[in-house]
Formats: sequence, structure tokens, C-alpha cells
Amino acid sequence: MDLSVTLPTSHGGLRLKNPIMPAASTFGNVIEYQKVFDLSLLGALVPNSMYLSGGQPTKAFKFHKGEVGFMSAFGKNSIPIKTFVDDVLPHLPYD
Repeated sequence: MDLSVTLPTSHGGLRLKNPIMPAASTFGNVIEYQKVFDLSLLGALVPNSMYLSGGQPTKAFKFHKGEVGFMSAFGKNSIPIKTFVDDVLPHLPYD
């Protein structure tokens, strides 16, 4: 079954193999989820925001499993774009 979608852009379109992707700012810097989830199943990966220079990322946990469910706390967890390109991008799945 073909679940692909094409998102219109000013330069034509962006084809995704499916419309499933994490919501903005909910998936950290993406590769931290590689050990628990097959990232290649997603139609797109949406990392947290990045900055050009300076700043410090947070090391806070995003999810915690409690006795009656999950708790989540989202906050600033940005990294410099150079760090993303050098340390994260090489580990992402490509189709």
C-alpha cells in the first residue's frame, strides 16, 4: 500500500513515504530515540530547534513512566546547527 504524500513547496514538492512524523519539539534531537524506535518507519524526522551559535542544551528527561501512565515535560533542548550536522545527521536513516 502506497502511503506517500507530497507536500507543496516553493520549489516543487517534498515527497514523504508516509505522513507520519513527530510533532515539533517532541522528539529531541532525533537520534536519542534510535535505540527504542526504528526511525526509518517515519515519513519525516522533526528535531528540536537549532541555533547558529552559543547556548547550552538541556539534559532533562522528556518522558517518565509512572505507575499510572507517562508524564512528559518539554523545554528548550536546542543544539548548535553545526553540532546537528556533525554529530546527528550522519546517524539518521536515509531512503
